[in-house]
Amino acid sequence: STTRWTSQDHALQAILETFCSVIDTLEYSRNTEGREDQDLGHMAGCLLSYLLSKRFIMTAMWFQKIFNVLSPLSTLLQTRDLDLLAGVNSINDAKKSIQKLRKNDSIMEYLTNEVNIFIKENDSFEFSEFKTTRIRKKKRMSNEENVDECIQDPIEKFKVETVLGSLDVILSNLDQYFNDTTIGVMKDMALFSKKRIIEIKKNPNSLPDESFAVFCEVYGTFVEQETLKSEFLKFCNVYELFENTTFLPEHFYISDKSETESICSFEEETDQEQELELPKRKQINPINISSMKTIFNVFQNGSLGNTFPSLDAAMRISLTIPLSSASTERSFSKLKIIKSRLRTTMSQARLEDLMVISCEQDIVDKMDHEEIVHKFAAN
Repeated sequence: STTRWTSQDHALQAILETFCSVIDTLEYSRNTEGREDQDLGHMAGCLLSYLLSKRFIMTAMWFQKIFNVLSPLSTLLQTRDLDLLAGVNSINDAKKSIQKLRKNDSIMEYLTNEVNIFIKENDSFEFSEFKTTRIRKKKRMSNEENVDECIQDPIEKFKVETVLGSLDVILSNLDQYFNDTTIGVMKDMALFSKKRIIEIKKNPNSLPDESFAVFCEVYGTFVEQETLKSEFLKFCNVYELFENTTFLPEHFYISDKSETESICSFEEETDQEQELELPKRKQINPINISSMKTIFNVFQNGSLGNTFPSLDAAMRISLTIPLSSASTERSFSKLKIIKSRLRTTMSQARLEDLMVISCEQDIVDKMDHEEIVHKFAAN
């Protein structure tokens, strides 16, 4: 299914919380509208038969337990302002939790207990038992020594095919998408954050020796490890200076002509303007102190690309790589609706323009809409 994990989690939670209402609605639909509409009556009856079965309840309880582990990770990875180090830690925690479930021999006892509790809470309904599958004998070919062993116990079959099968698929996908190289690149990219920059400025020795090793191994065509580390250390020392002076201050100088201070101290020149330290007028307030977007804004406003070329290339690569496709999926989901409904009256150029507007929402929000409307009206 193309539905996101979070949506499936919410749908499952809604079914379990409103189980009685769902069953009553299906029964009402089958007994009223279903008598005239055979398709509706048949569908309502099939859903009732499936929902009022112990197999469905056990499956729901099992996936609810899985969603408790994966939904927070899915939500975190879909955030636009992601703390990469927190993402890495969440991925590792999710892997450990799934592996722990895989090694837990008492998982079926837990599921059976949860099913019994749910059935007891909904004792007004009658739930069907697990169905025992009939043994199918297959013809053995000549010289064939292997014997197909079918699992007769429905509970054991559920454990092997559903519980262990789903865990194996999840672990396989986590290892595939978040392998050592991917995790290493994410850890290196996590250094491009205000939080880490402040830590390294206070203690330059806190920067690990193997920093940017995996990143440069993957993108060695554009950056070199030692050069990148050297530029990053220098940038850490000057970052706060450029952050505080990103915008012009309200006043460069201030006049101090206090007569009281003039009497108390002859050394103070009251008629002369005294230079004032540049105040913080409008800092860039990050949504997330561990976001690299804030660092890159300061980097660009200070025109530091020529000063730190390797760091500039590394940050551009880091901001270009999508850690998750959530934002782009949402954009293309909207465009799919537009395309399917308006494609007959829409040109390819307009469709591409709508795609750019949807994907680059941050830039669109900063544009002067009145000026755009006037230019459009002038044409």
